[in-house]
Amino acid sequence: MQVLEKDPSASWSSVGAVEFQVVLLAGGPGSRMSPLSTEIPKPLLPIANRPMISYQLEFLERAGFSEVIIVAQEEASSELRSYVHEIYKGKVRVDWHFLADTMGTAEALLQIKDKIKVLPSYAALATWAQSVPSLTLALRAQTNFIVMSSDLVVDEKFLHGMADLHRLQDAMVTLLISRPKPVEGATGPVVDTKNEYGLMDYVGLKEDGERLLYFKAAADIENKMRISKKLLRKNYSLTIHTNLVDAHFYIFSKAALAMLEARKEKIVSIKGELIPYLVRCQFRKAFTREDAPIKRPFSKAYSMTSARVDTTDKIRCFAYTMEGGYCSRANTIKSYVQMNLDIASRGACYSPLEPVTKNSYIHPAAVISPKTQVGAECVVGEGTRVGERASIKKSVIGKHCVIHDGVKIINSVIMNHVTISAGCVINGSVVCNNVYMKEKCNIKDSQIGVSYNVPEKTDIKNESLCRETEGMGI
Repeated sequence: MQVLEKDPSASWSSVGAVEFQVVLLAGGPGSRMSPLSTEIPKPLLPIANRPMISYQLEFLERAGFSEVIIVAQEEASSELRSYVHEIYKGKVRVDWHFLADTMGTAEALLQIKDKIKVLPSYAALATWAQSVPSLTLALRAQTNFIVMSSDLVVDEKFLHGMADLHRLQDAMVTLLISRPKPVEGATGPVVDTKNEYGLMDYVGLKEDGERLLYFKAAADIENKMRISKKLLRKNYSLTIHTNLVDAHFYIFSKAALAMLEARKEKIVSIKGELIPYLVRCQFRKAFTREDAPIKRPFSKAYSMTSARVDTTDKIRCFAYTMEGGYCSRANTIKSYVQMNLDIASRGACYSPLEPVTKNSYIHPAAVISPKTQVGAECVVGEGTRVGERASIKKSVIGKHCVIHDGVKIINSVIMNHVTISAGCVINGSVVCNNVYMKEKCNIKDSQIGVSYNVPEKTDIKNESLCRETEGMGI
């Protein structure tokens, strides 16, 4: 963590913690992650043997933030607090807010609106504007806040450019969007027409590639995509993109909270309703009481400067496209497995905690037979024992596992305290904590839930086994 300075030319890490508050949304049930998240809170699911939430905390520390508001479910409070207070060794302070009921992301945001700091006074702005030559820093101090998802793992290097875009344009909201990375196909790298998270987004950008004019998830479009006549009358050159992904990282103006509050009966989620609503409001000539008119408290301060900032639009929405660097979400089982493999292969900007050993990450307390092959791009956790003539390729093995003779593990994630008996083959699968797998099982593209006992010679493909299905003949 760098010491904060008032140098206007300083790096992001010198000013980010002063200017922006951060809200980390970690409360979702992870419905598309079952059975992985059935008994493990999604923020604590291991990615390359580290809890998922550890990556967001590391991101914040790298970027210079000193505190974060974490919003999570009450039922996960004990485990989350235990990790942060007993295991996490970083310097980011956590302000907790636990939700008693499951709710949408926009509803959760309203729950903590009082934790988001109020605008500074005119006097404070004028004083700071004289002492700090940076107009944008003086005017925007503690008036913007960041919302990010706890399943996002991203390189922090984009943040400076995104924040500059948001400040300069005096945006109501700025989204981080990325391009799906190619995956290996039968004939080489290909890009799926559906994004890596399972569903495409429709992102409408102005010709400059920054102004956000249309935003809709494919799941929210019933039959036809409708474009507002008001938007068309603006004579914008609009391009609809289906190869861009909403990364669930947003910078909001504090005014967005007032608009959300005014329509709280109709807005449940940030992506599903709040962002599309703010985008539509760009083209309204006037605001009704229901829309909560937007006040600009900085007009006097702007008049004191020569900065060329267009303030004619009351609401402006922007998208910042991440070019280069790692950006992915673990919100499906497919993307969760891929993120594990990315980090194990050094394809991401983060590393496992195990030391590097011959192009893999192997804990010194792991015991591996000299007759066993552990290939490159693997992670093997503390206390794990691997028998003879086993083979581990492009996989993550957790702590205190027992892998018997002749086992083959490929492109898979094995969590902690798992026993895999002799002759089993596991390919493209996830095996959760405390699973006991008997001899000669063949598990392909499947998931095994916590504490499941897998019978001898089980042969499955594209299935999900958990304790609720145990004994049902699956």
